[in-house]
Amino acid sequence: MRKFPSVVLLLLSLSLIACGGGGSSSSGGSSSGAASAEVTKIVALGDSIGARGLNWPTVVGQMSGVSVSNYSRDSLKTTDFVGRVEGILAREKPSHLLILLGTNDARSGSVSGAISNLQVMVNIANSAGVVVIVGTVPPNFRSAAEDSRAASISSGIRNLSGARIANVRENLGGNKAYFPDGLHPNSAGSRIIGAAFNDQL
Repeated sequence: MRKFPSVVLLLLSLSLIACGGGGSSSSGGSSSGAASAEVTKIVALGDSIGARGLNWPTVVGQMSGVSVSNYSRDSLKTTDFVGRVEGILAREKPSHLLILLGTNDARSGSVSGAISNLQVMVNIANSAGVVVIVGTVPPNFRSAAEDSRAASISSGIRNLSGARIANVRENLGGNKAYFPDGLHPNSAGSRIIGAAFNDQL
């Protein structure tokens, strides 16, 4: 009977080894299963920050060497995509979905609504087996009030379930030099944004 506890411990150890001792999610809280998906095609959803000049989706394509379908357009909000994302994913069939929205929601929308819309989009992508990366909202140097709301949306983004988080706002570091007009990034700023997303692929 003295050997019984040792046998039990041995069996427990073997069981833990077989199970891998539990999984760990990647930075930003990506869901298990999607975490190891191969990057084969990328869809980017964004506003004018992702549509002008050397934009961040283009940078992601350059850095990753993977095709990026860019759906970014001027003035778009989360409400413009929440009803479209399912169709976009069905048509494009990407492995990864990148989202950078919230600037326009902070200007003329709802903070809680933006966060809720983003979670709905993440859930839809997860259901389709697509890895989702959501970027925190870039700083807004035109309006302190709008920037405060952008910061609040970013806080909600960090708590999204089922998404990896690209630390866009943090990596830009509040540097006005990246935003010649106070709102849209220059090429250097776009490269920082693109790198933040590429780091999560």
